[in-house]
Amino acid sequence: MQRSTLWVFFLSGVAALIYQIVWQRLLVFFSGTDVYSSTLVVAAFMAGLGVGHLAGGHLADRSSRRTNLLLFAIAELAIAAFSLLSRPLYYDLLYVRLGPRAIPAPAMAGVLFASLLWPTFFMGVSLPLLARSFTENVERAASRVGALYGINTLGAAAGALITTWLLLPHLGLEGSVWIGAALNATCAVLVFRLLPGRESSASPDIAPGDRIAADDVPPHPETRVKSPAFAVWALVYGLSGFLALSLEIVWFRLLGVIVKSTAYTFGTLLAIYLAGVGLGSLAGMRYAGKFRRPAPLFLMLQASIGLSAALLFAGFVGLVEDLSWLRGYFAGYEPLDVLGNLRRLRLRDLVEGRMVTEPGRTLPWEAVVLYFLVPASLIALPTFLMGFSFPVLQRVVQSDLTRLGRRVGLLLVANIVGSVAGTLLTGWVALNVLGVAGTMKALAVISGAFAVAAAWHVSSVGSWTVHRVWTARVVLAGGAAAVIALAAVRVPGAATLWARLHGTRIDRIVFAEDATVCPLSASKPPPRL
Repeated sequence: MQRSTLWVFFLSGVAALIYQIVWQRLLVFFSGTDVYSSTLVVAAFMAGLGVGHLAGGHLADRSSRRTNLLLFAIAELAIAAFSLLSRPLYYDLLYVRLGPRAIPAPAMAGVLFASLLWPTFFMGVSLPLLARSFTENVERAASRVGALYGINTLGAAAGALITTWLLLPHLGLEGSVWIGAALNATCAVLVFRLLPGRESSASPDIAPGDRIAADDVPPHPETRVKSPAFAVWALVYGLSGFLALSLEIVWFRLLGVIVKSTAYTFGTLLAIYLAGVGLGSLAGMRYAGKFRRPAPLFLMLQASIGLSAALLFAGFVGLVEDLSWLRGYFAGYEPLDVLGNLRRLRLRDLVEGRMVTEPGRTLPWEAVVLYFLVPASLIALPTFLMGFSFPVLQRVVQSDLTRLGRRVGLLLVANIVGSVAGTLLTGWVALNVLGVAGTMKALAVISGAFAVAAAWHVSSVGSWTVHRVWTARVVLAGGAAAVIALAAVRVPGAATLWARLHGTRIDRIVFAEDATVCPLSASKPPPRL
């Protein structure tokens, strides 16, 4: 695969997250900031992506490589064109003219979906088009699709970080949109230069120096075994999306309290989340082809996501008592003065070596701990596993090159449906009924379903006897049950959780958890104490 292709998809991811953050801030003027309005924005955004994934998958499988690249370039230009019209649409029309009117919830949902359909549709078609264009045989589907997905997600992480820390503070909403439009136009120009000279060119032109290292590793030789139908795997990946978005809501709810939300909180946390997924996907594309039986591996990865999240959650809350600086920060009311903290970071100190000899005085360690190390300790491993599982799933389901684009698109749609369900159920119901701690325990138990499925799937192992198959099933299921029980027991109760995250004792608090908002919102209400 040509490296310029990866750079194109990286820049496309940067632009997408610039728009997501900017448009979210513009749309809250029109829809409001309460949980229901924010969830409508998320649902409308994801619905548009889903329509784009479906259309992109069908187009990709019916077109030549040249046509797919041309369609991708047109999609980038269409996104850029819409972005330049987005501020007048979202602010002048929706907010100024329609905002004062009492619009019923169904009508508002329709307005949000219609206004976001154009850009999100063209964002959604991108991955199926490029995946089909640069996958010349089905054996390399996992590495090619995993590479594209991973690099685009890393671009999204960079976009979230750049928008939060540089673009919005210095250029504002409109200036940030112009940067995004310029990136989309650049992607289109670069893709036009990649177009093959002949329409009949059906496979990528790959130069020896332009390959990703893992692309030349052939899949591990194995005997094909009977696997569930593609529809079953799509359903499983939908449940994976449910788990991922539910965890994201819980993490952002928790970290919003830990960090004490500022203008820098949401974008930074989103960047760490996306970086974990992107790095995981790139690691998965390197190793997916080496696993003899990827189906049980995918299921165990899914089980590990929720279980590791619960254990890390419990471990962090238990560790807070031993971290005096964090305990003192939690006990205060005011958030960290981020800009004042960062002013200690000077290039001169780096050049003269004082950052090594005097780190306590020169490094903005409070900001590093709060905004990067603490979030990473909670979400880096689970999000890495999320990303790693995507190319492994491609290895499971991709068996026909002529259906590759459609299968990529359908898997992404199933994941989106599950994600929307997770957003609604967790944000509107679970957190109100179970609270943050109870919801985390419930998600750990749900993860156990994947472990049980993996234990059952060992029946596909070569020529194992019935006795060996059932022994493996019992061992895997028993181990999963033990880990689930450990996670459920170790996750603290609500009173312990909020007492420690507010630097006090249980007997000194009276609390009630408010309804949370969905993960695209820039602020989260803490529990009332």
